[in-house]
Amino acid sequence: MESNDNGNTEITFSRLDQEELFSKETLPWSRAQIACMRNKWSQVLLVVLCFALLFGLIALGVLYVEKSNMTDSLEAKNRNLSTTLFPLQQELAENRGCLWTRFLGRSYYFSPQRMNWVQSRDYCRSKGGNLVIIKSEEKQRFLQTHIGETHWIGLSDLGTEGEWYWVDDTRLSQPQFWHTRSYGMHEPDDWTGGMDSSGEDCGAIGNESGFLSHWFDASCRKEKRFVCEK
Repeated sequence: MESNDNGNTEITFSRLDQEELFSKETLPWSRAQIACMRNKWSQVLLVVLCFALLFGLIALGVLYVEKSNMTDSLEAKNRNLSTTLFPLQQELAENRGCLWTRFLGRSYYFSPQRMNWVQSRDYCRSKGGNLVIIKSEEKQRFLQTHIGETHWIGLSDLGTEGEWYWVDDTRLSQPQFWHTRSYGMHEPDDWTGGMDSSGEDCGAIGNESGFLSHWFDASCRKEKRFVCEK
């Protein structure tokens, strides 16, 4: 302890006193402790990074499995679709582009094109079938629900007037579905007042007026859509 010229007292510490006062034991954090803490935080950070990497790898694995499952599912659906379409493609190719509709074990083709009766019959035969033969109410209902206008059927009396035969040479055994008008006139009427003076010798389901639930005779020269059967 020393006094200055003004009479004030100053407290001074020697180097030894300073070292004793601020020794390593009295510091809040020693260098060793700081280094130790740094190592611990580095280890914690490393552990966190390891877990993050692990979770990332797990997430990638899950995504890979899901993608693989999705790929397998799409491939299976594609195989099933190919299996389903193959018979249709074969049938389409065999029938030269004609798409046939199945009903009660038979196939039916509803033409988009129009031909006269003889052309229609020959076209159906070229596809391995014939103009449709209708011998049941069930088939009649099926046909009328699939057409929007008159269609040729496989019925005519070209051989002998008034004697109606199917294209398989079986005779029409009963009137069945000929149209009857309210004033008593009925089909077939062999009308000669139209475009064909020879009369009407070929059968059709429906007429140009939109009656589609019964049969009408018409000139075989008319061009209509038609129904093939095989």
